[in-house]
Amino acid sequence: YVIEGDLIWATQGHSIPVLARNEHVTELGTVYHGTKRHFLDSIKKQGLVAGDRLHVHLSSDLATAITVAGRRRGDSVILRIDGNRLIADGYEVLRSSNGVILTNYIPWEYVLEVSSTPGSANEG
Repeated sequence: YVIEGDLIWATQGHSIPVLARNEHVTELGTVYHGTKRHFLDSIKKQGLVAGDRLHVHLSSDLATAITVAGRRRGDSVILRIDGNRLIADGYEVLRSSNGVILTNYIPWEYVLEVSSTPGSANEG
């Protein structure tokens, strides 16, 4: 959230719609999504879906993705995603005021690489 005067603005809605100040992204490069290894089979079949959230959350740097992936128990993996291809193919991509990259869905074919985080088992 961001406090501005006597208003509190949500930087992105997790599970309820909010009036957020997200900017449309027209150029992106590589982005990252940290997740748990046991979700990989589902992601390969369904792509990255928002689930109970409003958006799929991505980071523009590897260190943030590693931190996010490590917040829950289990082996973590990092998905490296072709952000420019997402945009070129017409997917809406937003950036929240705190820098989180948001989109509604990412098909598996946009994943360039899957790598283990430090301390996790190899992708194999």
